[in-house]
Amino acid sequence: RIKRAAGGTARKNRTPGENIYSLTGSYWDFGKSVEVKLRLRSDDGRTAPWSGKLLPPANMNVRPDGNFPPQLLENDGLGPFRFTLRSDRGETPAYNIGEKLHLEIRLDQDAWLYCFYRQADGRMLKIFPNRYHKNAKVSGGNLLTIPGSMLPFDLVVGEPAGTELVKCFALDKDVTSRLPKSIRADNFPVLPEGMDFRLPQVFRQLQEVSLSEASVVINVLPGV
Repeated sequence: RIKRAAGGTARKNRTPGENIYSLTGSYWDFGKSVEVKLRLRSDDGRTAPWSGKLLPPANMNVRPDGNFPPQLLENDGLGPFRFTLRSDRGETPAYNIGEKLHLEIRLDQDAWLYCFYRQADGRMLKIFPNRYHKNAKVSGGNLLTIPGSMLPFDLVVGEPAGTELVKCFALDKDVTSRLPKSIRADNFPVLPEGMDFRLPQVFRQLQEVSLSEASVVINVLPGV
């Protein structure tokens, strides 16, 4: 799944007696179908929402060029944990280059958490656990903020502008020793090229564990 925001105005030039309308919306790509949510707003504050599922034309490229691998999102919401992941700016945040990002995570039960950040240039880094917080175990029912006030580092949004992704995995067991060496490192390692495509498989092939996944898409804008 991928959620995208779009916007525009129905008219740019206004004549007497006419209203100006803005059209905004988002869509979720479910593979065979696309769920669309639109909202038409007039300049006097009236709104008209619409939502529905559409079948895109065959061979239509629904996802923007250069987007992250779709398999990173296809298992979100599945599994035994009630798992929410968002930024301090909501579920579909936008940041300018140079701004600081804070993640907000909540699980309904204790879990071992592993989080990764995929940049617009395709590089993917492990951001949790890390050298400032080496224990992957987190408590259920509490709000976890990364980095938060207790961790002495910043997540600063960098170049290039584009679409980025935070991907987290919550498991019912500590699997750190069973992960590839490139993932076990705690110094914010950059994963080997192509590992982003295989990351869900790396966790899902682990035996005798329960697993849930969550993601948040981040739109990075040029610095102001």
